[in-house]
Amino acid sequence: MNDNGDKCGICLDNVNLPIILTCNHKFCFLCIKGTVQFNNQDPYRNEDEQDTCPLCRAPIDPDLIHNQHLKTKITFNNNSNNNNIENTTNSKNTMVCWLYESLGGGWWMYDMKSSQEIEEYYGEYRKSVVEAAEQENAKLENSTEEEDDNSTNNTALTSNEVEIKNKCDIIIGAHSYQINFESMTQKLKGKTRRIKRLDDIEFISNKVNTSEVIPQPTLFEIRRHRIKGIAGILFKLGSAFE
Repeated sequence: MNDNGDKCGICLDNVNLPIILTCNHKFCFLCIKGTVQFNNQDPYRNEDEQDTCPLCRAPIDPDLIHNQHLKTKITFNNNSNNNNIENTTNSKNTMVCWLYESLGGGWWMYDMKSSQEIEEYYGEYRKSVVEAAEQENAKLENSTEEEDDNSTNNTALTSNEVEIKNKCDIIIGAHSYQINFESMTQKLKGKTRRIKRLDDIEFISNKVNTSEVIPQPTLFEIRRHRIKGIAGILFKLGSAFE
C-alpha cells in the first residue's frame, strides 16, 4: 500500500475511485489513467515500452486501466420494474449529477469530486446571469430619464459591467478540461464533447469496498439516461444497454 495510507501517490489528495495496482500501490483511478495517457503521448517513448507504477516502477497490467468495472450491487429483477439491491446500505436519495458524452453512445458520469466542482462553478454562472439581467433592466429603466442623467448613469454601469462566468477549467486525471455552460460542452485539446446536468436524479449509496461508499444511480435512471458508468469505469449491469 501507499506510505500515505488513503492518499493518492499522484495528486496527494484523498483517493477518489481507488485502484490498486498489482504492486499493491493505491491511486485515484483517474490519476493513474491520466498519467498513463500522458506518458503514451510522449513522442520519444518506445512503442514496446510498458507502463509502470509511478512509485515503484513495477509494470502496470493494461487491463486494470482499460477494463475497469465498478463493483455495483445493482442487479436485475425480471419480475418487477423496480431495482433489486443486494447488501446495500441506506435508502434511495436524490442529488444533482453531471455527465459527459460517451464517444460510443450513452453518457459517463463525472466522478463525484469533479461533479461537485462543476456544480459550484455552475452556481457562479447562474448567479452572474441573474446579475447581468438585473443590470440590463436597470439600464432600461434609466433610459427613460432625462438625457444628461441617462448618459451619466449608463457610463457608470458600463464601467462596472457584470461578467457572465460561462466557462471554467477543472483538472481531471492530469488533464485540464474547459467547461462551457452556455454551449454545455467540455473541451480537451481541441476535442469537444457534450455535457449535461441532471437535477434530482435518484441514487443509492453503494458500498464498493470496506472504505468507500459511492453514490450510484438506480437501474431506472441508468436506463432512462443511458449512463454507462463513472469516469470511464463501467457499471457491470449485464444487459443494461441491450
